[in-house]
This record gives sequence, C-alpha cells and structure tokens, in this order.
Amino acid sequence: CPMCMTMYEDGRKTGGYEDEIEIVDIAELIVEAIGKTEEAQVEVAAD
Repeated sequence: CPMCMTMYEDGRKTGGYEDEIEIVDIAELIVEAIGKTEEAQVEVAAD
C-alpha cells in the first residue's frame, strides 16, 4: 500500500541505508520477473 511504501522509504532514509536497500512494490518485482518492460495498453470502451 502507499502508506507502507512511505514508511519503508522513511525507515531506509533514517536508518542510513539509502545506498544499500531498494524499496520496490510487489508489482514491480512481478514485472521484472516476467521480463515485461513496455507499458500495458488498455482500451476503454465508451458507453
């Protein structure tokens, strides 16, 4: 969740680990694991 990401980022900064730890979302890990680099294109149908 966005709140958790903010808390993790703040903890990384206050702990002095900015250069050692990368904070990523689970969705980012999945995209990296399956090798998708381009953005998905979604068509929205008009009602």
